[in-house]
Amino acid sequence: MESKAKIAVAGTGYVGLSLAVLLAQHNEVMAVDIIEEKVNLINDGKSPIADREIEEYPVLESSTGGILIADRSSESPWI
Repeated sequence: MESKAKIAVAGTGYVGLSLAVLLAQHNEVMAVDIIEEKVNLINDGKSPIADREIEEYPVLESSTGGILIADRSSESPWI
């Protein structure tokens, strides 16, 4: 079994969230943002940016196991 890479992405704007969603297809990704509203949306499986294609990726759905985690805390174990 191949292990997944752990990757952190800073920021969940158009570039950061797009990158994080694509990387989360085959890796464990933590997208970090200081804006709590964005963090909450991502953790609820919703995109904080207007992009239909991002919303179609299953990593934003917690039931898939490829969860994209957003954490604004600087005390995150990944950072």
